[in-house]
Amino acid sequence: MAVRNFDSIFYRVAATPVSSVTKTGAGATLAITNWTKLVGLPTKDGVKIGIEADGQTELGGGQTYTGSEKGMAEIHAIGFSAANFATLRSALLNVKVDLLFIDSEQDSVGLAVWNTIVYPAADFQSGEQPTLKIGGECKRGTGAANTPFTHVTVSV
Repeated sequence: MAVRNFDSIFYRVAATPVSSVTKTGAGATLAITNWTKLVGLPTKDGVKIGIEADGQTELGGGQTYTGSEKGMAEIHAIGFSAANFATLRSALLNVKVDLLFIDSEQDSVGLAVWNTIVYPAADFQSGEQPTLKIGGECKRGTGAANTPFTHVTVSV
């Protein structure tokens, strides 16, 4: 898999996971049908998403059984206003959401974290740009039909 710079991040109220989405525009004007674009500009190292083992049981003999997984998302963004932050808190706080991450230069495939609760916070430090921090995780049994983290095809 190629290196990706997730500079376009979208969210929606949690719904049935999809395998493909429809886009309009490109680059800074990229939009995804039925998804809302996250305001602010992700910082260079400000997007971390992935999946890892969560519930594990030692079976003996050096073997481990993984019974559940968790999908994680952490976003650090700059370039947002107080109104943007208020809107995001209203949209995201204590609401299950789906997050879609797309590299606008390689926008045929995105990565999604499904059905997760994230916490939006603002970090204000003297002499630095304010940072919007959004983070959360979702957990699923390994036998669940929908995994917490998947690739999504992006088409025109």
